[in-house]
Amino acid sequence: MPMLHYRCADRIVESDDAEATILDISKANGIPHWHACGGNARCTTCRVRVLDGLSHLSPRNDDEARIATARGWDTTIRLACQTHVTGDVMLERMVLSGTDASQLQLEAVGTRGGEEREIAVLFCDLRGFTTLAESHTAFDVVHILDRLFHSLGEQILLHGGVIYQYVGDEISGLFGVDGGHAKRACRGAVRAALGMQEALALLNATLVEEFGIQLRVGIGVHYGPVIVGRVGHPVQKHFAVVGDTVNIASRIQSMNKECGTDVLVSDAVVSKLPEGTISSAATFAAGLRGKAVPVQVHAVTRLTSAV
Repeated sequence: MPMLHYRCADRIVESDDAEATILDISKANGIPHWHACGGNARCTTCRVRVLDGLSHLSPRNDDEARIATARGWDTTIRLACQTHVTGDVMLERMVLSGTDASQLQLEAVGTRGGEEREIAVLFCDLRGFTTLAESHTAFDVVHILDRLFHSLGEQILLHGGVIYQYVGDEISGLFGVDGGHAKRACRGAVRAALGMQEALALLNATLVEEFGIQLRVGIGVHYGPVIVGRVGHPVQKHFAVVGDTVNIASRIQSMNKECGTDVLVSDAVVSKLPEGTISSAATFAAGLRGKAVPVQVHAVTRLTSAV
């Protein structure tokens, strides 16, 4: 049976259905694959790049050829909804939503019990939640939190992160779970943190009119080693991240209250980015609970366009 290697998802699947397209095979194996038009050659969102085995694919039909000519595609780019497989192929999807990209990172972790990786961890906490809960009905609070987490979570996904968990009024994100360069992980985490501030400003403009409130969050980012894997009962394991890096990121987030800041980033994050790419309003030596040595943190206001 032909084997399809999805390099972007680190998955290899088999198909014995000669009538199935690449898109059909993706869907049958639970691999997220965009197809905005429903798989009818009316869009290009399902396109793939063939890395190996191009001769094991069916020729372009008239619909695909028309789109390929109009877009100037080379022979390695194919519409998944119109392409059949006759032999082994290696490919990668070319259009991924933030949610899909996040899921791919979690898929890469697989079912292993634990693996050490260096990642950037972001914690974001809502300020004044008690006051919000006391002055609004429970259903209104849930409604507001849903909208808040949607706005903030999109920034994590947009910048290549994974939404890790929600705890009460807190959301956390992970960057670099799938490996790769430290620069990419730290850059994505800082961009997400600043993007959260912009997203919150837009949300607040609406919440003022609808509920008479403005929300504020504190964000902390740290980079370091963690253990990532799936833990729990064999019947139901969950993705988890364990390590001091997570604790430090959470404590850095809490430091915003004492420092009067909104976004604090550790020196470990800043050191992974090119010099001069962080614009900081202030630098603090944060004495974190349980830590003998203070952690250097920076109140980040922006990234230069060069990053």
